[in-house]
Amino acid sequence: MSAEEGHTSLVEQIIEGPVTWGRKEQHSLTRRLKSKGSAVREHVDTRLTNLEQGIEDVQLAVGRLSDNFEELVQENAEITSVAKEMIENMGRTFQKELKELASTVTTLKAFVEGELHDLHTKSISLETRLDALCVECCSKHATSYAPSTSTHLTTSGTSNIKVPKPDVYNGVRNATVVDNFLFGLERYFVALGVHDDETRINHAPIFLRDAAQLWWRRKYADQGENALHSWEQFKTELRKRFVPHNAETESRCKLRRLRHR
Repeated sequence: MSAEEGHTSLVEQIIEGPVTWGRKEQHSLTRRLKSKGSAVREHVDTRLTNLEQGIEDVQLAVGRLSDNFEELVQENAEITSVAKEMIENMGRTFQKELKELASTVTTLKAFVEGELHDLHTKSISLETRLDALCVECCSKHATSYAPSTSTHLTTSGTSNIKVPKPDVYNGVRNATVVDNFLFGLERYFVALGVHDDETRINHAPIFLRDAAQLWWRRKYADQGENALHSWEQFKTELRKRFVPHNAETESRCKLRRLRHR
C-alpha cells in the first residue's frame, strides 16, 4: 500500500470514527495521520530537493556546453581569419611572381626580336656586299675582254657600230621572257664576236638581277661535279629553273585555240 492510499484510509476512519470508535482510538488515529503526513511531506521534500539538484546539474551542463560552443565559434573564426590571410598572401605572391615572369618574357622577346633584326640586317648587308663583289668581278672580266672585242671590230671594218647591251633578267617565271633574254644574249655575243662558251658563261651573269642573280650565285658556288662547261648547258639550266613545266603545253593549247577572223 502506498503512502497516499494509507492517508486516504486514515481520513475515512477519522470521518467514521465518531460513530464506531472511542476517544482513545480517535486520538491514536490522529497521531498516526500526523506521522503519515510528515512522512509524505518528507518524501515530497526529498523529491523536490532531488529535482532541484537535477535542474541545477542540467543548468550547469548547459552552461558548460554553451561555453564550449562559444570557444568553438571563436576558434573557428580565428582559423577562418588565418586561412583567409594565408590565401590572400599566396594570391599576392602569385600575382607578383606572374608579373615578374611576364616582364621577363617580354624582355626576352624584345631581345630575341632585336637579335633577329640585327641578323637580318647583317644578312642583307652581306648579300649586298656579295652582289657588289660579283658585279665587280664580272665587270673586271668584261673590261679585260673589251680590248680584244674592239680590235676584232676594227679589223672587220665595223668600228663605228655600237652594240647595245641586252635587257637584264630578274627571274620572272615566263617562257617568253626567258627565251627573249637568251636570244638577246646570243645576238649580243655574236655582235661582239664572242663564240667561246666559257667566255659567254662568265659574262652572261652580268645581266642577271634579283632571283636570277641569286640562282647564279648558288650555281657558281656549286662549281664541282655540276659545273657548267657549255653555253647550251647554261641555257638548259636557266630554262629548267625559270620556265614553268607546263609552258610548252600551254603554248600548244594557245596555238590550237587560234582562229582566223
